[in-house]
Amino acid sequence: MPSLATLVRSFALALGAFAVPAAAQHEQLAPYAELRWQGERPEARLANAWVELLAIDGRAVPEIVAFCRVEWPDRWEQRFREDLVEVLTRMGRTPGAEVDLLVRDPGGGKERVVRCPMTAANREALRAAAAPAARPAIQRMHASVPDPRYAELARPLPVPGGAVLAREAALADLDRLEHALTTRFAYRDRLGVDVEAACDALRLSIAGPVTRATLALAIQRLVALFGDGHAGIEDLEQHFVPGCTPFLLADAEGGLVAFLEDRSAFLAASHPILESIDGRPVAEWVELAARTVPRGAPHFVRHHALRRLRFLAQLRLEAGFEPRERCTVGLRSIDGRERQTLELSLQSRKPVYGEWPRTKSRLLDRGVGYVRIADMQPGEYAAGIAAQVGALRGAPALVLDVRGNGGGTRDVLVAVAPWLLGADAPPRIVNVARPLRAEDSGPDALASRYLFPADHARWSDAARAAIAKFASGFTPEWEPRSAEFGAARYLVLERGPDAPRRPFAGRLAVLLDSGCFSATDVFLAALAELPNVILVGTPSGGGSGRARSLELERSGLVVTLSSMVSYRADGRLLEGRGVEPDVLVLPAPGDLVGRGDRVLDEALRRVR
Repeated sequence: MPSLATLVRSFALALGAFAVPAAAQHEQLAPYAELRWQGERPEARLANAWVELLAIDGRAVPEIVAFCRVEWPDRWEQRFREDLVEVLTRMGRTPGAEVDLLVRDPGGGKERVVRCPMTAANREALRAAAAPAARPAIQRMHASVPDPRYAELARPLPVPGGAVLAREAALADLDRLEHALTTRFAYRDRLGVDVEAACDALRLSIAGPVTRATLALAIQRLVALFGDGHAGIEDLEQHFVPGCTPFLLADAEGGLVAFLEDRSAFLAASHPILESIDGRPVAEWVELAARTVPRGAPHFVRHHALRRLRFLAQLRLEAGFEPRERCTVGLRSIDGRERQTLELSLQSRKPVYGEWPRTKSRLLDRGVGYVRIADMQPGEYAAGIAAQVGALRGAPALVLDVRGNGGGTRDVLVAVAPWLLGADAPPRIVNVARPLRAEDSGPDALASRYLFPADHARWSDAARAAIAKFASGFTPEWEPRSAEFGAARYLVLERGPDAPRRPFAGRLAVLLDSGCFSATDVFLAALAELPNVILVGTPSGGGSGRARSLELERSGLVVTLSSMVSYRADGRLLEGRGVEPDVLVLPAPGDLVGRGDRVLDEALRRVR
């Protein structure tokens, strides 16, 4: 039987051949009343006995599952379970009043055909059984107070304008979210959050109709508790009320610097350090902004809280402050001896950070090579970065600058690795990950991340031996609920037959900061394993989780949740940690407006 990945590709190409209009109405029927999953193999209960489903009305079950995954990636299980008539119809075969089920006993045995009636009662039983135990929780909240740990979630939220949802619709979406948090969230248990208690507390804040924006903010605050940097409401900013600061903020040596969007100057020439907004210490505003940021590493939280601080009108609304079209900022000089107050108008659009530093790859003094890697993109971009590194292989030292690189794919890492691994370097395992079983579609499930199981056919003999040795001593700092996760996958850097004969052999410095995230975290963790490498700057953000989207049907809000756990080679999580520099260097205030680059200067001093 072909693999699920092959079936998914086949059905993706064939969808147009037999798809029916999405608006068509279909009966809500099912041939069984109970369904469970063993990985991606469904089992149904027939005549008080569980059987493995092999085919339904002549369609192989793996084909049906593959079709559902292509059509409804974030709801494929629900569609298979509750909308079988629509699924089979869209696959080109509308079922009748009865269907033939090809089944066998779990674990093997003789195949047999069982003819079953399609009934609405069966379908309703499936739907009711799959719903999370949310209604009892809703009833409990009327007679109890919230868990003290999550009392903040129970407080009524501000109500900005926009589309209004009935309370029942908002609660239904929260039920669906709770089910996903419980069953399809890789980092559910990492920080010890009680999913049921946290969701119950949030239900208390929904006392009546709510706006879509209010629900988005409430869910963001809930999901932030789990510390998953990839998790949250997609496009959350679209739900904020207008009114943004006309300046940007970033940490530097000496304090928090306020500067213009185009980085041509500080907000106030002689007073770059921001102390207060509207008479309140800036630390209070940062704390307020951090409430919707996932509780990752402290530097990750601060980095994103400073970005949220741009939305000053929204923060005022959340804090219950009076709305104003202007703001008052308190600033001081670098030495702290002088102070200045400015009255500024808020602007309708947010100021944008953009790429920083804005510079290009080049040859520096004394023949040191410098390669700027602002993105982690595949294809020509990754090949171009590798070519730049290759062209500098004879340099005495090399600087790779990934500051502000928020991630993307791992192609850049794989492309440059042959130039950085020594000519006689053995295979190196630089990343280990485990996907949730619900998202594990086979040995190539994480192929886009160059992660494969130990027994994959792609490995060379040397890589296979290296993995076996590595796995025998690998100890993760946090072990998730193992039964719910698939087998470990490994990212191995290896000099293959096409590797350059003369790789780079000098000193290598890598520049990093808290804007580095996801694929860039993996890049940094991998290069940190190599000899003659020094990391200079501030810690990276810390995130690696293979985000998957979940659409909440009543509100249309989309929530992302991580579907795998990811480790460095030494067993430390990337999530909530990031990669630490060997040499901690904060930028100087002037660096933020193009008047120098202290981090690069220190890196050059170290590699020369």
